[in-house]
Amino acid sequence: GDIEYVINVVAVQNSELIRADTKNSSRKPDGVTCHVPDPTHPCRLQLWEPYVAVAILLCQPPSKHFDAHLKSLLAHKDTHTICETILPEFITCETLQRERFYVFWNEYLGQKFTMIFREETIKDYVLHCTLDPQCGPGGVPRSYLVSPLVQQLIGGLGVFGGAYRELYEAMNDSSIPCRDILDFPTEDIDIGVAVQLRWDDSDLYDDPAISIKPFHGWMRIGGAVTLRPRDRLMEQLTGVKIEDLLNGAVPISPRKEEEQEDGSSDEEGHKFALRDVSKAKKISARRKKNKDAE
Repeated sequence: GDIEYVINVVAVQNSELIRADTKNSSRKPDGVTCHVPDPTHPCRLQLWEPYVAVAILLCQPPSKHFDAHLKSLLAHKDTHTICETILPEFITCETLQRERFYVFWNEYLGQKFTMIFREETIKDYVLHCTLDPQCGPGGVPRSYLVSPLVQQLIGGLGVFGGAYRELYEAMNDSSIPCRDILDFPTEDIDIGVAVQLRWDDSDLYDDPAISIKPFHGWMRIGGAVTLRPRDRLMEQLTGVKIEDLLNGAVPISPRKEEEQEDGSSDEEGHKFALRDVSKAKKISARRKKNKDAE
């Protein structure tokens, strides 16, 4: 049967603590590389953090203790407290010790938020920053701060509609050991109402970094395809996106670009190309003639 379980909570003294930074403003000076929280940089909760937190939960092996914890987390309705989402023992699970788990975020979060997420920084965030009170504003660990957004993401509430299923399927496709933690064998759970957050409503949908389009923004549109290594190589060699190539786009000739850099016009480059083709035809005809003569 069910075990008795009391989830750890902390009081919300300041509503600013749980106010999410919807624009992921914590970045390196280049403006695109993610600057993960650390003791010298206890930034506000970033919008990418609940995705990592839910992924950690998805990687946990089944147990009655975990099920009791998850049910308590999702059923929490007190808006004056926030729950401990990531327990210390969750960080030690086997999947989180593998490099594959951290390589996954480079592409997944990078495509979703048009930012650069280096695997070593995400690894440091998961293994060291998540539970450290010094990495959270007000001395509150990020394992607590992330709970309202984790409730929304798992429950498919607000802007996170469909995000849980998308994340689960993406991890499966990437061969990361995980399971559907909402697949309880016996009974349905009562998912409580998440803590109401003060979103930056005026700027929320004006930020191009979080607009709703394939691979970017809040959700990846259904039907979008993750590029395979071969497709990425093709894009690098041609300088044209794979979607454009499939739609009939013709790559620009590197030879033509070199000629234009030398000062020649598009028309001159076309003439050179025709001249080379004509020369090749003459050589081919001459070889054929010599072979027939023999």
